[in-house]
Amino acid sequence: MDNNDSSEFEKMWEEAGERKLPQRKSDEIFAQVKKSINQEKTKNNRRILFKRSTLGIAASIILMVSAFFVIDYYKACEVEKHSTAYGEQKVLDLPDGSKVKLNANSDIVYSVDWNKKDIRKIWLKGEAFFEVEKKLETKQKFQVVVDELVVEVLGTSFNINNLVENTEIYLEEGSIKLLFGGEFLRMDPGDLVIWSPSKQAIISHEKVRNQSVYTSWKDGVLQFDNLKVAEVLEKIQTIYGLTFHVEDQEQLNRKISAGLPMKKIEILIPILKDVLKLEIIKLDEENYKVI
Repeated sequence: MDNNDSSEFEKMWEEAGERKLPQRKSDEIFAQVKKSINQEKTKNNRRILFKRSTLGIAASIILMVSAFFVIDYYKACEVEKHSTAYGEQKVLDLPDGSKVKLNANSDIVYSVDWNKKDIRKIWLKGEAFFEVEKKLETKQKFQVVVDELVVEVLGTSFNINNLVENTEIYLEEGSIKLLFGGEFLRMDPGDLVIWSPSKQAIISHEKVRNQSVYTSWKDGVLQFDNLKVAEVLEKIQTIYGLTFHVEDQEQLNRKISAGLPMKKIEILIPILKDVLKLEIIKLDEENYKVI
């Protein structure tokens, strides 16, 4: 085979968007193309015409093959995305039979075909509760990627929340492993880990005494246990897309314990008003004044 023809063939293949072919594979494909063309050309064709014809048909074949690979690639990489609006929740069935409940103001993205992959991977922004289906026969891992932190499990129930500044991971049952910067941390049931995206580090790892604080939202209740008013209002703001304007800033440092219904903001606000023992005045659809 002509070395110049072969190298030009490889160049066109690469320009068509495919990875560089191994020399042996390149030679085989080019030989097949050249053999096919030889059967059609007449004995009187000049070598230069043969070369141009060869490369022209080769280019057409490359484009067709490239198109096939591109289509196949995008099919393999097809993803599904689910989002929730302010005040909305969704229950999703994942391709492997696992379930996820997505809290308000959250997004989740994953590949539609997990059967061909070694890892079931999800990207999360917001808050979600996962009930992961175990794959005992294949040991196929399940990973959730959030804020450059990877939460890896085989089968378990856990909650991830990155609606606020830091990411909270709470493990309800089973076992999970957090992967970050070449390190890992294994969590046990009842563990709460707080990850700082800005510091790229775990800033807290503790056992919690009241798990409902981290999982009650999936049952329609916002549960707070000895939490500062500032953090309570921030949580409500991120879920409903509201802004609270607090006149007395000292009130923000008070700590409260309460359970607030999540279904409708019109129900939540009057109860919050009673809990805080403050007036809450609606200014418009997105702004409330606390006095």
